[in-house]
Amino acid sequence: MPLTVSEIAERIAKPGASRAALVERIRHWTRERLIAPVGKRNPGTGKHRVYDEAVVEDVLILNAMANMGLQIGLQRTALTLVRHEKPGWREKAKRGVLLFLEIDTLPDGQLAHLHEGHWINPNAEHAIVFNLTRLFAGRSLEKE
Repeated sequence: MPLTVSEIAERIAKPGASRAALVERIRHWTRERLIAPVGKRNPGTGKHRVYDEAVVEDVLILNAMANMGLQIGLQRTALTLVRHEKPGWREKAKRGVLLFLEIDTLPDGQLAHLHEGHWINPNAEHAIVFNLTRLFAGRSLEKE
């Protein structure tokens, strides 16, 4: 069932977090084409954009990266990688595999990659690691 921006924000907002700020972020990510509504991009005055439920996972990841101060270009790169790996997530989660998104600063530039288990690239000068298993845990990603 399609979701509005407000419904997405309601699902993923942490207690005490500003839903208005999250709504604005979701709109920003739409303008930047990181996420896309279902149907028309601009449905018209008084009509809400709606999104497929699968976008909730993307918004969780984008929000975590934004909270860490990562720029939109790096968010786009990491999200592309994440989307490529999504088909195998659910199967791995059922087997209890822990999944991580790691964004490294290497001597030759930044790199984003997904991996299983606990490790950080030993060649990284800096690393930000997102525990995707934990990020999605306890979130109502699907409509109840």
